[in-house]
Amino acid sequence: MQSREPPPFTPPAARTSRHPDSIIGRGVIVNLGSVNSIIANLGNSAYVTANHAIVAASKVAALDLAKDLIRVNVVLPGGTDTPMLASTIKRWPEFRQNLIDRTPLRRLASTDEIANTIVHLCSSAASFITDSTIVIDGGLTARL
Repeated sequence: MQSREPPPFTPPAARTSRHPDSIIGRGVIVNLGSVNSIIANLGNSAYVTANHAIVAASKVAALDLAKDLIRVNVVLPGGTDTPMLASTIKRWPEFRQNLIDRTPLRRLASTDEIANTIVHLCSSAASFITDSTIVIDGGLTARL
């Protein structure tokens, strides 16, 4: 069986290059919640509680893992065109338009928009970003 251990760690002081690529660290964790991680909805306590816990657990992990140069961030999408949303719309057809009407950018996010943010957080361009919560909701929570 092949080892899955990360390559040996070189402390920043021992590195010769000042280029950001040389200080990326050992890893990145991006947790995914939803806008329900920062707001509450009536009658949805289990879902909202679980989403709030994602942000809290990520904050603790960011502090605990920083010593190992592992960055931890959270992405919180709003209304996104996914199969989960499609199943909700099947049950409540008016939900889609209601969500769009409450979103200042007047549309749903694509899954590519969410994925691109996650890819950025995992890249060397985000090497100093940890313990951040990125909300991708088209302005939905701006009024709250």
